[in-house]
Amino acid sequence: MEQSKRIEYIDTAKFIGIILVIFAHCLEGGPMVPYIYSFHLPLFFVINGLTFKLRENDNFGNFLVRKIKGYVIPTLFLGVFCIIFDALFSKTNFTFTYFMDNFVELTIQKRVFALWFVGALFCSDLLFYLVLKVSKQKLLFTIITSLIFLGIAIIFNIVYPKSLPWNFDVSLFGVFFVSLGYIFRRKELENVYNFCIKKRLYSLLIGCLSLTIGLLLEYINYKNFNLHLEMWGLQYQKYYLVIPSAIFGSFGIILISNAITNKAFGELGKTTLVLLAFHQTLSMPLFKKDLFPEWYSYINSLPKSDINRPLFALVETLFSLVMLLPIHYLIIYSPLAICLNQKIKPFWSKLINKVFGKEKSQESL
Repeated sequence: MEQSKRIEYIDTAKFIGIILVIFAHCLEGGPMVPYIYSFHLPLFFVINGLTFKLRENDNFGNFLVRKIKGYVIPTLFLGVFCIIFDALFSKTNFTFTYFMDNFVELTIQKRVFALWFVGALFCSDLLFYLVLKVSKQKLLFTIITSLIFLGIAIIFNIVYPKSLPWNFDVSLFGVFFVSLGYIFRRKELENVYNFCIKKRLYSLLIGCLSLTIGLLLEYINYKNFNLHLEMWGLQYQKYYLVIPSAIFGSFGIILISNAITNKAFGELGKTTLVLLAFHQTLSMPLFKKDLFPEWYSYINSLPKSDINRPLFALVETLFSLVMLLPIHYLIIYSPLAICLNQKIKPFWSKLINKVFGKEKSQESL
């Protein structure tokens, strides 16, 4: 979500990940949800680790500013529209007090809209910066420090299972998954990385095997304990099944993405932030409440296991893509692109420079 040199298969993995997020939300429960939830959010933490880099002579101040530009400003910018859309579809009387109350909640960011997850990514990056500084980027110490954070996360989840501002509770788990992505691309594992990535066939086979193992572990957890990973709801039990399931599932999707990646998928992977922000506040309520309320009412009356429910969710997911992708590009090709940490297109840059350049020259006279 932060602007950097793009790696196509990683953008493809992001796109697959966000599709799974939207589809799972559209399902509203049912037997497929536990399996999607078992890895779809850890996947984004692992991706962050794969692309995580400390610049030369990078201090915490510079790093923090970059992360604020990449995460906090886009969250607040898109969150304003989420507040408006939420009021519109809930038919709430939109007043200044209503807006400010919701904006304060957005700023504190404790599970507010789907954008809550961006806050977790932000904090996990800050924590992983600390991991690398403490470990001095040495592989063994990085692993040990990350495992310590995982231990803290588990203890915290047992002792105080409540959400924290900017979803810091999720970040305690997230930093472990970030470290896994980072370690996978380390020079010490270069041979392993190249073996998995260089040939698409190997990526596909290893990815499918890894994903299958992850789903089997989730099957054991769900079948025997009726549990599954739910980061939003602070549900991580059973840890010894949930964490390996998330690891295998995440790397499975990443390797499969490498096998099937192309420019189109890579381009779509750049749209994840807008898709995340607006699918629950704009496209889903529009689809269910305004366009197809009778169809939704019928689907809602069916058992959770009925095949019509995932088919409805699939159509709703496709509708969300068709609706929200143009919104992403409208923002990206406007001066508002800067609010998503993207460069303003040359046309707007020239226009802004021309307008403000003239004003500046007049002021200097």
